Amino acid sequence: MRDPMDFDLTVLLTAPEGGARTTARFALRADAPHLVTVSLGDPHPALWSLPRRLLGEGLFRPCRQGGTRIRPIGLDTRRGIRITLPSDIGDVLLEAPAAPLGAWLERALRHSPLPSTRRPRERPAPDWDQLLYPVPLPWQQGGTGHAGRPLA
Repeated sequence: MRDPMDFDLTVLLTAPEGGARTTARFALRADAPHLVTVSLGDPHPALWSLPRRLLGEGLFRPCRQGGTRIRPIGLDTRRGIRITLPSDIGDVLLEAPAAPLGAWLERALRHSPLPSTRRPRERPAPDWDQLLYPVPLPWQQGGTGHAGRPLA
């Protein structure tokens, strides 16, 4: 079954010999909202996972993490993005239009915000006295003061 955060996009798969148009699926899973999974091919797709932050940054400026490299290409209305994905048999180079990919990333952020953008859970304030002084001090239990005199 297809997840609502799956996005199919026609991309140009390029190689030194030439290029071919194919469909790439960009997917975001609820259990890993910081990762985007890119899959190519059917019925046994090749899969890559990359940080969602990296994909978003690559829409505007060149960036990389490990063997994955992303950079914007083109000008104005023909803006695109070039994604280089590492594989065992060599790098896979994809070119995709930037506008639909950027729009999908925005929807993904609204649908599944990153943990750092979520509201923190309400927690009770810690009892610092109990944390710092777990053993009661003499004056906290009616103990004796200096020279054995009772505290008032």
